[in-house]
Order: sequence, then C-alpha cells, then structure tokens
Amino acid sequence: MITTTDLVELNITEPELYAIAIRNLTAYFAANELKVHRLEKTGTANVYVVSLDQTYEASLLLLDSYWDRPGFEVAGSPVAFVPARNIVLVTGTADTEGVRIATYLANQWFTELGYAISPKGYVYQSGTWVPYQP
Repeated sequence: MITTTDLVELNITEPELYAIAIRNLTAYFAANELKVHRLEKTGTANVYVVSLDQTYEASLLLLDSYWDRPGFEVAGSPVAFVPARNIVLVTGTADTEGVRIATYLANQWFTELGYAISPKGYVYQSGTWVPYQP
C-alpha cells in the first residue's frame, strides 16, 4: 500500500503510479492464463465468467486492452458484474436474459462470497465503466 506521504517522498504523481500499476497488471495478466468461459444452461443468453487466479479477476476492469477489442461475444456493449474480487461476469446490454441471469448470480454471490465488491452491473462506454441502467 502506498500513502500520499509515500508519493511525496518518492516524488511520484498519482498518474505516474497509475501507469506503473497498469503496466504491472498487464504483465501479470500476460504471464498468467486468463480464461473466459461461457456459462452453460443459459439458453440463448451469453454470460461469461472470467477466471485467472482467484485474487485479481476484478482487476480486469482496469485493463482497457481487454475491452477495446472484440473478445466477448455479447449483444450490445459489455456489462460486467463484479460481486467479489475473484468473480467477473460479462454479458451485453442488448442481452436481456443475459443481464437477468448475471444480475441474479451477482446478487447471490455478493452476499455469499468473501471479498465482496458490488452486486451491480457496469457498462463499458468510451473507455470507462459506468453503472448499468437497464
């Protein structure tokens, strides 16, 4: 953990620290195998679960390189649910059933799993994540 005092003592700005963190995360994700699995038994809905190492999955939202290119076969813009640090669900804004399933799972896992983050969905728009409003 780095405090504001540490930044001053190290003569590093917050944007510089952010850039270092993104480089480190990018290298970590490249060195470890990120897996994307489509949930089964969802009918025609496309809901994906991302797995990496059971610790840094939620950090995927910080890496624009995964969201600025095709990768998730979703209808509309990607919607990510991060109920806990080790769970990322992805569906699309135009996939009504996918959003319903992901919302249900995110709400359930948010209350059941450790290291909870949020039961809400976030949509990727123009390089940023905003709360999803169906």
